[in-house]
Amino acid sequence: MVTPMMRCSPWLGGLLAGLFAAPLLQDPEKPAPPVASPTAIVQQPAASEVPGRPPRHAMEGVYELRRRVVNNQPHALPSHGYLAITQRHLFLYLAAPSLDPALPLVRASVRTWQPQKELVRTTIKLGWFTDQEGVVHLERPGTEEPRRLELIRGGLRVLQDERNWLEFERVE
Repeated sequence: MVTPMMRCSPWLGGLLAGLFAAPLLQDPEKPAPPVASPTAIVQQPAASEVPGRPPRHAMEGVYELRRRVVNNQPHALPSHGYLAITQRHLFLYLAAPSLDPALPLVRASVRTWQPQKELVRTTIKLGWFTDQEGVVHLERPGTEEPRRLELIRGGLRVLQDERNWLEFERVE
């Protein structure tokens, strides 16, 4: 006696054999699909190319203090510091020796800045400094201070007045 299952067997057997053999009959040299690599990451546009952002200002960057000038003379004692200027903020960190070696003069400040014709208008967001006795003085947030900043070869000069300034070299 032949059952319906037996009648379908040759057809079903051929179908199953074809399904199992199909991967073996394919080209073994077919390349694998490409895998994303770290170098294939899409580069972000530069800050000056971001839609809606104004072009980068020439003063934007990171600077390291190279020289402190007092009364038109380079200060003999070494000072250290950094200045970072972004599109809207200015970050200043300075350390200098004082008359007492145990009490260095330090200043840290975060300000907003806006270039004007000959000056830069800064507004204190957070700031403090120490004096010769080591007393910490807080700067009042919201205080506006006009400053003269000059781009110089390879850096920036921050003038306190005509006889005193800080010279920074661009590092980034």
